[in-house]
Amino acid sequence: MEARATDEGQGEDENRQTAVNEARALPENASEEPDLSFLSLTTLPAALPRELEVFRVRDNQLTRLPVLPDGLRVLNAARNRLTSLPAYLPSRLRSLIVGENSLTSLPAPPATLRELSAYRNHLTSLPALPAGLESLVVENNQLTSLPALPTTLEELYAASNQLTSLPELPAGLRSLVVDNNQLTSLPALPARLEELHAASNQLTSLPDLPAELQNLDAGGNQLASLPALPATLRDLAAPSNQLTSLPDLPASIESLVLDYNQLTELPEPLPPTIELLTASDNQLVRLPELPAPSKYLMLATIGYRMYRRACCGSAAMRLSI
Repeated sequence: MEARATDEGQGEDENRQTAVNEARALPENASEEPDLSFLSLTTLPAALPRELEVFRVRDNQLTRLPVLPDGLRVLNAARNRLTSLPAYLPSRLRSLIVGENSLTSLPAPPATLRELSAYRNHLTSLPALPAGLESLVVENNQLTSLPALPTTLEELYAASNQLTSLPELPAGLRSLVVDNNQLTSLPALPARLEELHAASNQLTSLPDLPAELQNLDAGGNQLASLPALPATLRDLAAPSNQLTSLPDLPASIESLVLDYNQLTELPEPLPPTIELLTASDNQLVRLPELPAPSKYLMLATIGYRMYRRACCGSAAMRLSI
């Protein structure tokens, strides 16, 4: 065992040294796509090869980047110690991944950029976004607003910021994740939206839900009611609100999380597709017929205490007063 551990340790050292040597020899390795991740690098060569198109240096200890070659298409420098990026970003850059650094601002992105990921930084604002951007990931920053969103955007992840409102949402948006902000309302939702996460805000109502929505998380708000639920919905989470009733449930819904509301009853009958139902800390006085089999059910009321139980082909629930 000791010999094997020694061999593995030597192999790791050899791999690391090979990669470090590759970093030092970058100007001579222009035709390759070097991956210099996970090497504890603190510096890079002052000059990178002009032919370099893909450059990965994530999970190091870099505090700055050298001038980037104009032909670069992909840069992944996530999880370093960067406080700024080069003022000029390559004109052909399509993917910029710089999450988990210490950035306070971003330079103007090129028109070619399709993916921008800058989560877990200290950003207070964003530059104007390129017209062709498809994915924007800026969670866990200090943003108070977002710039106008390009019509091509399909994914927007902006949870854990200080947003008080959202701009108009693009028609092709499929994923909207804005949990843990200070939103009091949402704009009209795009018809193609499939995923909406808006938990832990200050919402008092939701707009009409898109016909293609599959996942909705609106927990931790001030909702007194929910709009009509689309037939495509699979997962609904709305705990810690002020709901007194629910709309009709889609026939194919699989997950319902409704704890800490003011519900006195649940819709009846419950769809047979339900696999997860939690409704503890409500005001339920009776239960509908429970579907069987269900993988996991937990319901609790002020007058009843119901124990968690995996239901294997049985709809019975154990009750105690």
